[in-house]
Amino acid sequence: TFSEDLKARVANLYSQGDMTMREVAETFNVSLGFVHNIVTYHGQFGQVTNPHTSGSHGRQRTLDTIDMIFIREVIKAEPSLYLDEIQHKLMIARD
Repeated sequence: TFSEDLKARVANLYSQGDMTMREVAETFNVSLGFVHNIVTYHGQFGQVTNPHTSGSHGRQRTLDTIDMIFIREVIKAEPSLYLDEIQHKLMIARD
């Protein structure tokens, strides 16, 4: 994944009109496809990323990493627990 700064510099250099996409790609040591995507996004959306695909997708996770570790350890210690019992232990641990 490339930084926003690099993407902005690619778009800026190409938009100056002095270089081809291939020359911009060689200047920054990135692929021609990368430059093409950045230039396309910049032209279509006015930014260097596609707003429809960047960022998180779907709803936010209910369980974080600490919760997952806790659940794994509970199951390891008591593998015969039912889901409702695991949920109860997690609820108590969160409070």
